[in-house]
Amino acid sequence: MTLVITGFLYIFTTANVHPFHVSVCEIYHNEKTQSLEISLKIFIDDFELSIQKRGDSDFILTESNPDHIDSIPIENYLKDHFTIKLNGKVLKLHFLGFEFNNDAILCYLEAEKVKKINQIELRNSIITEVYDDQINLTHFQLKGEMKSVKTNKDNLIASIDLTNL
Repeated sequence: MTLVITGFLYIFTTANVHPFHVSVCEIYHNEKTQSLEISLKIFIDDFELSIQKRGDSDFILTESNPDHIDSIPIENYLKDHFTIKLNGKVLKLHFLGFEFNNDAILCYLEAEKVKKINQIELRNSIITEVYDDQINLTHFQLKGEMKSVKTNKDNLIASIDLTNL
């Protein structure tokens, strides 16, 4: 039975078409630089489709020639679908770039001048305009502690109380 389950997991994680729709965001508070370091991992085919539906019908993410990919549609999409409020104030997120990771794209953002964090609220609507079953997981790390939240089409906003850390 274990072999069968392992086989199904292998097929689902290596196939070009994936049976689930998920993104994973990791946010790390770097106390030394007083910044939030953010990475978003999104399936390439889902991300392409989302950007194409916004009006960039020719937009294609191809690993064979990443230097010729226009990053402006990526940056604009993330700006519209991913926001963070810290202690009630919307943070300015700087798009740093992206790289490919198998069948996913890793996008990097940063927020500067982040000293004290009591409450974090994030809006993550990535891919939810395309797939009703899209789930966006966010893992937030502060002072060695990890807090995780999930957003989806029905619940785009999640809050994390960090006053006890």
